[in-house]
Amino acid sequence: MKATNSCSKYKFENLKSDYEIANYLALEHSKNCSFNSAVINERLKLAYSTEKDLLDKSNLIEKFFISSDVMDKAIQKIANGTTAGHDAISIEHFKFAHPSVPSIMKFIFNIFLQIGEVPLDFGQGLVTPIPKFKGSKKFVSSEDFRGITVNVIPSKIFEHCIAPTLVNLPSSSRQFGFKKGAGCANAISCVRNTIQYFNKRGNTLSVACVDIKKAFDKANIWGILRLLQQNHIAPNIIEVLKQWFLMSSARVKWNGILSEPVFLSSGVRQGGVLSPLLFSAYVDVVLSELGKSSLGCFINKRCFNSFMYADDLILLSISFADLQSLLSLSVEIFGTLDLQINAKNRVFKNR
Repeated sequence: MKATNSCSKYKFENLKSDYEIANYLALEHSKNCSFNSAVINERLKLAYSTEKDLLDKSNLIEKFFISSDVMDKAIQKIANGTTAGHDAISIEHFKFAHPSVPSIMKFIFNIFLQIGEVPLDFGQGLVTPIPKFKGSKKFVSSEDFRGITVNVIPSKIFEHCIAPTLVNLPSSSRQFGFKKGAGCANAISCVRNTIQYFNKRGNTLSVACVDIKKAFDKANIWGILRLLQQNHIAPNIIEVLKQWFLMSSARVKWNGILSEPVFLSSGVRQGGVLSPLLFSAYVDVVLSELGKSSLGCFINKRCFNSFMYADDLILLSISFADLQSLLSLSVEIFGTLDLQINAKNRVFKNR
């Protein structure tokens, strides 16, 4: 896209043209979507590679291929009017196409699964920066914006085709994000009911709110792939997702101007159909290990010491010492996943 010197209502330090701003935001987005620790990244990559060698030799898990019925359902799952990707192809192009089109797509998608690759366009997201702040602000930085990513429609259809194979990935009953019929109100209700239960019995509860740094952008791709191996997902699906992760890129759109493509070395794909499912399963080990700890709140041997809504974690304990132990354990487990928490953790006492 040709550079422009048109003015923006926002002022970035030392940046004048929209093209410069778009590339600056793209570079910052790339930094956000990178692993936290090279050591942990290599450790997770080695674990994945070792398991892959064993699975390739055993050949025990059947490969997955897409049927006509799965293809038809995948197309219908995407709502009319869904924003098209950088190719400007909309879902309506497929819904109102000749009946032969889904059949041809099924054949092409199965080739992807056979060779373990998807097109480069599947990996490129179009990112639009949205202000985080309310009201007016003139002087800004990349931290003042949240990127909304749009992917091409054919990639979404393909994701819907393979999504049914991932429905049995682990997800704790104490995780309320990304679940049909559950939401923030359910999470709040569960936390409130737990606090009231102990309050009525004369106990004071301490509560810690934990926020993961750039959680979705920092989810380690090798850790996710290793998780899929552990849950016996078809090897050709894992291979396709690996290639998809490794070629992920983004272009930022600012005032109609596109940045150069930037590489994304970590994180679940923003705007991806599978991303919420993969992230939820990836961090599930945190709730699982906290449940085994015997720390904090338990009712009739059921764990109520921790709840998650997407990437937000709440810890509950009668004992402040237990709460500190829960917090330390959480940091340790997140660390094994190559995720870090924000230092600004909040601890409250309920009186």
